[in-house]
Amino acid sequence: MSDYVSVNGQKLLQRAVDCASRAGAPQVEPVHIFRALVSPRPGLNVAKAVLQRLDVDTEALWDWTFELTQNRFRQGGNNDSTLDWSPDCNAVMQFAYEEAAAFGGRYVGGEHMLLGILHLDAEPCAMKLKDCGVSLEAVRTILQQIANPQEE
Repeated sequence: MSDYVSVNGQKLLQRAVDCASRAGAPQVEPVHIFRALVSPRPGLNVAKAVLQRLDVDTEALWDWTFELTQNRFRQGGNNDSTLDWSPDCNAVMQFAYEEAAAFGGRYVGGEHMLLGILHLDAEPCAMKLKDCGVSLEAVRTILQQIANPQEE
């Protein structure tokens, strides 16, 4: 999987694994990827920048993901950094690859993972984003504006 994920994307996925492990999750779920995307940790994170351009309160989403992961999984962590990916996580990444290719990219970044999450209508994170007014089309538009700033 990491052969086609950008360096920053790999860092985000490692944060997702760490989050799942700390929460005691049996596998990595889309909420763990989403939590990494809205993390307050500094660093280049295009997905978070996109959400902020859409006037989404990423700090509130960070808090929401904490509650969701703590309520969904047992406490205490499992100290396993080799967790499996859930079928929904695999679907997120498949959609992310497709979105990256549609943008002409060879590598998946956090912005593509955000789009991948939005593809899963029944996923709680996708529902939360839609409640915040975020759609596939809106994210794609912002990404296009970032890629081609002269067209804004």
